[in-house]
Amino acid sequence: MTGDEASALIHVLLAYGTPRTEGPASVATLDDRVGPFLDSTSLLDLLRLSADALAASVENRDVLAVVTADGFLLYPSFQFNENGEPLPRLTEVLADLDPDLVDPWGDAVWLNAPGDDLDGMSPAAALRNGRAEDVIRLAGQSAFRRAR
Repeated sequence: MTGDEASALIHVLLAYGTPRTEGPASVATLDDRVGPFLDSTSLLDLLRLSADALAASVENRDVLAVVTADGFLLYPSFQFNENGEPLPRLTEVLADLDPDLVDPWGDAVWLNAPGDDLDGMSPAAALRNGRAEDVIRLAGQSAFRRAR
């Protein structure tokens, strides 16, 4: 896949999402809230990484991965810009939001939930719009509330 093809794929995913198959309502709800998703093969092609490099990116929290009930890794496409780059300062946000990496699905939902503290934007949208400091502060506050 060329860089232009990868960029086009991200534009399509961000604009239209991935086709949804029939399944439980909870799957559709998660797809609506944090999808569309890329699988490992698609993301490796898109980012031109080795499997080891992708695993290191997930471990370092440069990339957010969620695990399905049947053990498949998926990568929410919202975390990448049109060039395939992760959101600015996503690593810091994830480190503050979920220090022990216990709830990647919850992290994905949090990143996509619009809130009053960000003038109706989601944290992901705020990161795209240069409001990283606000998002990092809110991530730390949310982590504190989760730990209680």
